[in-house]
Amino acid sequence: MMAEDEIFELQPCPVCSQKVDVAIITHHVNQCLEQQATDACHVSTASTKVTASNDSFAKQRQAYVALQKAKCVSSTSSHAAAKRPCSSISNGDSVAPIFKRLPDSHSTAAQSKAASIEARPAVSQSAPAIVAEPGHGGVELTALLYRACRLEQRHRRGYGAVRAIVCQNVKHYQQQGNGRRYTCGYRNTQMLLSHLLHQDMYKARLFNGSGVMPSLSSLQRMLEDAWKAGFDAVGAAQLNHHVVGTDKWIGASDVAALLRCQGIKAELVDFPSATPEQVGQWLWTYFRQHSHESDAVSHATCSPLLLQHQGHSRTVVGVQRGQHRGKPITNLLILDPAHPTQALRNDLQREGNHWQRRVKRKLATLKKSQYQILMVDGVYSDVEQRSRHIKVLTAKETI
Repeated sequence: MMAEDEIFELQPCPVCSQKVDVAIITHHVNQCLEQQATDACHVSTASTKVTASNDSFAKQRQAYVALQKAKCVSSTSSHAAAKRPCSSISNGDSVAPIFKRLPDSHSTAAQSKAASIEARPAVSQSAPAIVAEPGHGGVELTALLYRACRLEQRHRRGYGAVRAIVCQNVKHYQQQGNGRRYTCGYRNTQMLLSHLLHQDMYKARLFNGSGVMPSLSSLQRMLEDAWKAGFDAVGAAQLNHHVVGTDKWIGASDVAALLRCQGIKAELVDFPSATPEQVGQWLWTYFRQHSHESDAVSHATCSPLLLQHQGHSRTVVGVQRGQHRGKPITNLLILDPAHPTQALRNDLQREGNHWQRRVKRKLATLKKSQYQILMVDGVYSDVEQRSRHIKVLTAKETI
């Protein structure tokens, strides 16, 4: 009889030393870390000294990351060095963002505590823990969207050419329940992060290279950390420097502050009085400039965009451009966190145009008076990361 090691590829767990199949080692390690986090005292996110047990916990997480790298799950890159913690950067001033936050009319009852805690590799004794998204969350839908656009193109036949450009590797994260409407900003952040974590350049900078998708509560803590480091001081004041455990809404400028603190170049573009056609033209130009294929349906090499308006935000993962009576017709391809993930996947998998009612949006639906877009374009150098100017959030106005 063959030995178990010969049937499966086994690796020792860096937490409990038990040998497990490499196909499930990530899930197994997370379970071990969750159990330790439940038994141990809560990890302090303040500037208090880290206890010996927390040091051990962080070392175990580092051992796990090293194991993943050895399996080529965590790729190396020219940016593999961990970025300096935000607390090492001096404070700076900020200017008011174009969008004022919605008034905090909801109660600020504390959210239920997350069931699992994963400590990120410590770069300083004050580095906070990362809580992994429960169940690892998110379903990759852009591959299905790309397929749906290709099928649509075949069915059009003599009805005029339509070109579609679609991002790759974007997971959909949905809002949970009617009482969680405030989470749209966080869920769109996770959609954007799901794309960035697929690229070595960004993965090496985000969350000290751990590759973990942070939960909503972790994103709240990271936003507060960015404020403490001096990013978007006015935005922090508008939210009273506090979002952890609350149901306060966040917008594109808050996400930009969080990403900049992680060393990611996040830029804001304002459309204070633009027509829907002007917004559509900007979006078409953005995706077209980042597509090097000439096919009717092609992949974009850029990151998805966070589209913000008063009361809600969505993630733009692509565009379509056609002609009607000699005039260009542009449709947005959008992943909306308000839509159930399973329903989106089912529609995209079915034959026909069922997916269009949830994903495709005509420009006529852009009825708000103002829009703001967040886009990601590279990482900061070490010199840039120490600069004060990246803490000042200014938006480019298109009109």
